[in-house]
Amino acid sequence: MESSGIGQFIPLILIFVIFYFFLIRPQQKKVKEHKAMVEGLKKGDKKLVKVKFPDNYQSSDLAGKEATFDVNIKKVSKAEESKVNDDLAKSMGMEDLDTLKKNLKERIQQDFDSAARMKLKDSLLDILEKKHKFELPESMVNQEFDQMWNQLQQQLEQQKKELKDLELSEKEIRKNYTEISQKRVCTGLLIAEIGNQNDIQLDDSDINKALQMEMQRYPGQEKEILDYYQKNQDAIRQLTAPVFEDKVIDFILEKVNLKEVKVTREDLFDSGIKADSKQKEKKKSKATSKNKSKSKTKTEKTKAKKD
Repeated sequence: MESSGIGQFIPLILIFVIFYFFLIRPQQKKVKEHKAMVEGLKKGDKKLVKVKFPDNYQSSDLAGKEATFDVNIKKVSKAEESKVNDDLAKSMGMEDLDTLKKNLKERIQQDFDSAARMKLKDSLLDILEKKHKFELPESMVNQEFDQMWNQLQQQLEQQKKELKDLELSEKEIRKNYTEISQKRVCTGLLIAEIGNQNDIQLDDSDINKALQMEMQRYPGQEKEILDYYQKNQDAIRQLTAPVFEDKVIDFILEKVNLKEVKVTREDLFDSGIKADSKQKEKKKSKATSKNKSKSKTKTEKTKAKKD
């Protein structure tokens, strides 16, 4: 009975922990930073405030740059820590605290479900690629590589960075991108073949859903987005390709036995590229250890012969 009573409070404890790390703690940090900046100032004072814009700032002209603001103090207010109550919930657009808790819990669950689905999908595609080896069309691999490389160049340009600013060398990046391109082309062809052999097709509801999601990304431009895709069948195929892939993945998952395993949060939310890099680093480390062990054994044998 006692353990059952304690178990009832576990969800509340978890919610409190989530609130602390996602809401209360960040606000406490902001309060301290604000206090340090305005301490000693009074109405009518002037102050030069130096800031640095984040590297991923939405305006590429300001991203990563430092700026100085000439500030006139018109009013000084005391910052206080926010209390976790209905007022806090209403300030965040929620009806009350219970609604905020429910919404936060659902969003966290959605993030974990989405990450778990992506992890499962990546694992399945890895197995498919390893079990089916065939010659890949070079033109398709090159096209995939060029698309990835152009995206990287655009990201670097927006962040005012160059290839030399990245952790990996250009040679290593090109090698990784080539491997990823080959994998994408291979799995893409396999998915298409499995879909064709099992008569998996997209219906109008699938296409409309993909269009609706795309239009939601561009508020106020829904008509232009819809017109663009209605006039470009190639664009429609690109837009619905992930939907078709998911339908094939679901078809395969219905045919296999799944086993649940526990993973850390870091492993769950690691990107495919990052996870692959970690796996390669582990293999490299193991290989280095084996080589050292072999070298040590040979040295010991040589020494024994001399003795």
